[in-house]
Amino acid sequence: MSLITKHCLDHNANQQQDTHGQHHEDARLSWFDQARYGLFLHWGLYSILSDPDRNEWVLFGKNLDLEEYNLLARQFIAQRYDPKKWAKLARRAGMNYVVLTTRHHDGFCLFDTATTDFNSVQTAAGRDLVAEYIEALREEGLRVGLYYSIKSWQWQAIRSGPGNDPQGWHDMVNQTHEQIRELMTNYGKIDLLWYDGCIVPGVQDNQIRARHWRSKELNAMVRSLQPDILINDRSGLPEDFSTPEQRVNPPAMGRRWEACMTLNQNWGYNIHDRQFKYPATLKQALIRCARYGGNMLLGIGPRADGSIQNEFVTRLESVGDWLVANGQSIFNSQRTHYTEADHVAGTVTQRGNDFYIHIKSYPGPVVRLDGLGHATSVRFLGDITNLKFDSVLNGALEVSGLTEDMPWDDGPLVMHVTVPKQPDSPARWLGGGDVLRITAGNAPVLGFDADHYSPPLMPVITGEALCLELDVERHPVNTTPSEGWCPGWHQWQVFTPKTKRTLSLNIDVPVLNAYELDLGLIAHQPGKIHIKIDGQVWDQVFEIKHPGCPDTWRLSKLVMEQGARRLSLYADIDFGLYALRRNACWREM
Repeated sequence: MSLITKHCLDHNANQQQDTHGQHHEDARLSWFDQARYGLFLHWGLYSILSDPDRNEWVLFGKNLDLEEYNLLARQFIAQRYDPKKWAKLARRAGMNYVVLTTRHHDGFCLFDTATTDFNSVQTAAGRDLVAEYIEALREEGLRVGLYYSIKSWQWQAIRSGPGNDPQGWHDMVNQTHEQIRELMTNYGKIDLLWYDGCIVPGVQDNQIRARHWRSKELNAMVRSLQPDILINDRSGLPEDFSTPEQRVNPPAMGRRWEACMTLNQNWGYNIHDRQFKYPATLKQALIRCARYGGNMLLGIGPRADGSIQNEFVTRLESVGDWLVANGQSIFNSQRTHYTEADHVAGTVTQRGNDFYIHIKSYPGPVVRLDGLGHATSVRFLGDITNLKFDSVLNGALEVSGLTEDMPWDDGPLVMHVTVPKQPDSPARWLGGGDVLRITAGNAPVLGFDADHYSPPLMPVITGEALCLELDVERHPVNTTPSEGWCPGWHQWQVFTPKTKRTLSLNIDVPVLNAYELDLGLIAHQPGKIHIKIDGQVWDQVFEIKHPGCPDTWRLSKLVMEQGARRLSLYADIDFGLYALRRNACWREM
């Protein structure tokens, strides 16, 4: 065989191997991208106490005696535990996967383990609760997710740390690894592993935490036993997806993510908590996740006996009823530049050439959708009647025939628009000169020369206020951006530099911390935008790739000291700033 022939054969073999590997990776991840909605169940000994303040953290938060707390295992009988009912409720709610706490921070295991007798099989329940849960999910066709707390308060080492108790730390880590091995070995295929609690006393750096817990070794073992599994980002390593908690906070485009949030205010069962989210709130959160290509994992806490309170059931079923007609707009949604833009008509989700506009209330007889250009069909989901539509000036689509007697109270109603090709961009520049008028989706945004402005009367969304002071000629401006992604950009100005292509502003930092900083930027031509913070030039550069398209520059893990921090944006192109958000990166583990 000649060297050339051998090289060609090797090259073809490598190509086939790469193609096979990519197909496996696509299949491994595709269900998560399609699912969009899951149920998160926090259930354990803490459910007995139903503490109004610390809930599932009660052992640590109330500094309870460990031996007395562990006696709760004698009361944890789970007499009304029927995981088939849980699975049917999840399916009825329109969910596609479920995650259950197999072990929370208190160290009590809901599964059979050889590492400790502090588990549901060897105590009062006398049952492998995880095994029953997994079987019920499979019968209902739901994906199986297991939550596991890496840390356990059963070990003194989690309080003293590896330096003060090296042997205890070693034994604790070994127990964690062995219990994960049991979960990955004894229960068949597991679709998702949801870590939590990867902490080391006095250590904030995730990479160092991961080394102390041997997370790289742990996850390699998991993947060897469960090749198709997805792993979250809470073992100190990024792995497959991010998990913002109690907020819809998408990462940069291209990263999978899942927002976990509670239906009331607590993860575990809390009889005192009556602050249940309305179905409309839950639907809006789910739509928001789908808009940015993410999932929503909605948390409830079953009672200690295994039953689920009616307030949870009715709200879950209400969202499920809406999804029967409108799930097409949620499941398998894509995050695109068009969905990231805001639209007056409503939040937009997308699947290929199909666009879904979620309209909260009657907007009038005609709805205008900028940027979509031409359509092949327009109708409401759940209704076979086609709506009238016309293409108008500047690539907009006008849809008519809407009436007040449509079921807006059961909404949002979802308008399904099919287009023959992808829109060029969700925003266009109209006009020119000193004053520019932009449309971001269907939301007109006004870009002013610095001599011509009027601050908005109120923020679009209430939340943490950031004071913006812009450098303009003789006219310092103070305004309050919203804490969020600024829906309804038409209520905001696009601030542009007066003379030089530099814009400076002050950000009030309440405490020394690591922050995410989101800058909403727009420009009418390709180019690069640079940033200085307190005079220091940052290596990160933002590239405008889609002129006329509102985009977000996310600066991650900025360590900023308390006080007023000076930010300067500068570029070789004309650009504008329409939104700003500062977000603390810390979270309690």
